Amino acid sequence: MLFRITFSLLLLFFTSGAVMAAPADGIADTAEATNAADALTCPATHLFAQPLTLQGTLDEKQIEMHLQLKPNAEDGIEGSYATLNPATAHPKKVLLVGECEGQQISMEESEDDQGISGYWIGTVANGVYSGNWSPASDENTTKHFILKLQVGISHKP
Repeated sequence: MLFRITFSLLLLFFTSGAVMAAPADGIADTAEATNAADALTCPATHLFAQPLTLQGTLDEKQIEMHLQLKPNAEDGIEGSYATLNPATAHPKKVLLVGECEGQQISMEESEDDQGISGYWIGTVANGVYSGNWSPASDENTTKHFILKLQVGISHKP
C-alpha cells in the first residue's frame, strides 16, 4: 500500500506540478494521511522514492539520465547520464551527485570520478527536468537541457 501511495504521489508530482492533491485511495488513518501531506512539502524524498530514468536533450545531444536518492536520503541524489548515440556500443557514463530542494535540482558531474567536469541547475515541473548545464572549465558558457521522465522505466545509475 505504501508503494501505491508513493507511486501515486510521484505520478501526481510529475504529471500535474500540483502543490496539493486529494489523498490516494486506501488512505484510512490519520498517520498515513499526514505522511501523504508531508510528501507534498518534501518532494525529493518521494520524487526519488524509486530510481528515475529521464531522456531528452543537452543542447543538441540526445541523453539518458538515471537518478536516485543516495543511501542516506539526507545526503541528496546520485546518478549518471550518457549520450544516446546508436554508433557507440558502450557510451561513457558521466557520474552525477546533487540535491533537490523544492522543485529545483542542482547537480555536479564527474567524467573521471575524480574532479568536477560540469554543473546542472534546473527545475522539475509536469514531468520535465529543464535548465542549464555549464562546464566546470567555463561556468559562463551554458547549454540548455530538457529531460522528460520515462514512466515505467527505472534503472540503477
